[in-house]
Amino acid sequence: MEPAEGKPRYARHSRAGAAAASIATLALVLGLTACGGGGESSSATEPSDTFPVRVVTAEFPAKQQLGETTLLRLGVRNTGEKAVPGLTVTISVGGKEGRDSSLPFGYRDPQPGIAQPDRPVWALSAGYPKANGSTEPAGAETASPKTFDFGPLKPGKTLQAAWKMDELHAQGRHYSDARVEIGLIKFWGAKVLYNVIDRAIQVHGSLGYTTDLPLESMYRAARAARIYDGPDEVHKVTVARQVLKRYKASEVPTEHVPTRRKAAELKFADYLDQAAVSS
Repeated sequence: MEPAEGKPRYARHSRAGAAAASIATLALVLGLTACGGGGESSSATEPSDTFPVRVVTAEFPAKQQLGETTLLRLGVRNTGEKAVPGLTVTISVGGKEGRDSSLPFGYRDPQPGIAQPDRPVWALSAGYPKANGSTEPAGAETASPKTFDFGPLKPGKTLQAAWKMDELHAQGRHYSDARVEIGLIKFWGAKVLYNVIDRAIQVHGSLGYTTDLPLESMYRAARAARIYDGPDEVHKVTVARQVLKRYKASEVPTEHVPTRRKAAELKFADYLDQAAVSS
């Protein structure tokens, strides 16, 4: 971790002279490094300058439990005599996989041929990052999802920012929204796989049901997919429980329309009869 009394870092950024502080975070292990970041200008006419900044705070828990709320805290001080026009913070998981990923809290799977190789390690909670004890979100979005723009920083001032990962929910039980999506894909994906192979067999007729084609072995494997990773019914119950936890039971309202309608019909029965005879 960068010591608070270490030498100041100098950041040179050509985009309106913005200073950047970068963090390399090792997945699941504390490993924070603060350094001056740089970038290429999108325009040759944009001014550039050098601003000294120092990382005075860099905190991240060394260990996390599965589904635990995690806070990353960063403090950056402008140690120069000029205001920094735009302070940006770039976050990346440590290692080549983290640097290659487009996600700030994710890594890129090195396996070839994957449609979406970026894998999140943590999910950033809504409304974060936040700066200097403010309740409002800070760190405006930039062209890169890994970079957060905190705006100007005056001389001698310190930016204190926090990122909250994997926002949890009520009743003190640690679970995340990802459990719902995971449960859904487990039974829905197996069902889609089964239906696709079933239609392929139907298209090929009796030939598709023989060992002359691989469809019959694929059919058996697809049917087993609805069992070996947990029966569909178990995943459906899990999803239902997670979704229903977000709601509170409510009493039946006293202004129940069907009940009031029945009472009104009894009260005004004579008038209704007269109206029916008159019509």
